[in-house]
Amino acid sequence: MSHGISAGVLTAALVVMAFMMTMLDACAEDAPDAAFNDAQREGLRLFSQSCGVCHTQVQQHTRQYGPVLSRDSLGGDEEAMRDYIGNGTPLMPGFRFNFEPGQISAIVQYIKTIPPQGAPSGQR
Repeated sequence: MSHGISAGVLTAALVVMAFMMTMLDACAEDAPDAAFNDAQREGLRLFSQSCGVCHTQVQQHTRQYGPVLSRDSLGGDEEAMRDYIGNGTPLMPGFRFNFEPGQISAIVQYIKTIPPQGAPSGQR
């Protein structure tokens, strides 16, 4: 009888391990690309710190204030992206006093890695 329990426990453990490996693989796909260069990694850090609060949906039931950004934002024009980030718009603060030009360029380099996607369902 204990042999059947051990086999059941072993089977359950294997199922849990397989599930965990699947979840780890899925998380790795959502992780920043290992092929990012240093500027793109720095851009991701700065974006997460200062831009993500408005340009990503932080929680499922919260409003997203800014548009979804991607490499196609502003027609893919890197200079226009740098200008928007640095000088802002009537609805977005400028960051030229917060970030050095190289940091703004790093944010643009990161944004250029984001594939186009649909707007989140919570965006208004």
